[in-house]
Amino acid sequence: MASGPSDDGPTGAGSDDDARSDAEPDVPEAATAADVRPMREALDRLVTTRRAAIATVVAAALAAAGWYTTRPVTGHAPDTVADRFYESLIEGDLESANERLHPESPWRPVEEAHAAAVADAGLFVAETAVHDVRGDDSRAVVELVLRAPGADVDGSRSRRIFASLRTDDRAWMLWDPGLDDVLDWLAE
Repeated sequence: MASGPSDDGPTGAGSDDDARSDAEPDVPEAATAADVRPMREALDRLVTTRRAAIATVVAAALAAAGWYTTRPVTGHAPDTVADRFYESLIEGDLESANERLHPESPWRPVEEAHAAAVADAGLFVAETAVHDVRGDDSRAVVELVLRAPGADVDGSRSRRIFASLRTDDRAWMLWDPGLDDVLDWLAE
């Protein structure tokens, strides 16, 4: 009679059942979708809760650092402020130009002689662009191109200048309008 596994259960040492239990770990039956669903829902709740906690911590850190309050929210963009300053000077409106200067600017108020030199030169603002906004969004540099009648190819001469701005009560104001460069250029 041939020996082999019996259907009667374990047959003692050296049986096939004993060899299988020593060689392979006990593997549970495959999980069904019904078994996995509660585990998946619990994992999803954990991930959602963790994301919400991280978002709350990040928002609290930003609020504590004051980052959300430093960005100017009133007034005009830096390039608009610089453009309107020079447009006011060109039109001879010294009062309007001075309103765009920071209260602590060394250029405040613009002298009438300086304003007259700009107004008499026939200047116009050809281009403006924000060149740089510094770390805490309270300082900016604007690049302007001013043109005047002259000997350039298109019948005008131009000068690229830089104006620095700072915020005052969360609004952009000119700190240094670059007026010294304009006056030097006009004196050439």
